[in-house]
Amino acid sequence: MTEKKVQTTVYLTRKQADGLARLTFQTNVPSAVYIRQGVDHVLRLHCTHEVVVDGTVTSGTKRCVECGAVMKAKRK
Repeated sequence: MTEKKVQTTVYLTRKQADGLARLTFQTNVPSAVYIRQGVDHVLRLHCTHEVVVDGTVTSGTKRCVECGAVMKAKRK
């Protein structure tokens, strides 16, 4: 199931916009995908919450319930 998305506006520098447009053209991946990945990366870097799975480490990723950061689960 796909998570519902919220519309927002992002202002980029000309250099960022040009680089993103080139990447989108080369990979045929929508720019919104790269922007969401960038936001997830920043949230992961700055998240201070523990993400724990009941005593086991899983091979998948977990989403922090506090801030929404996507990260690897930690052993309890």
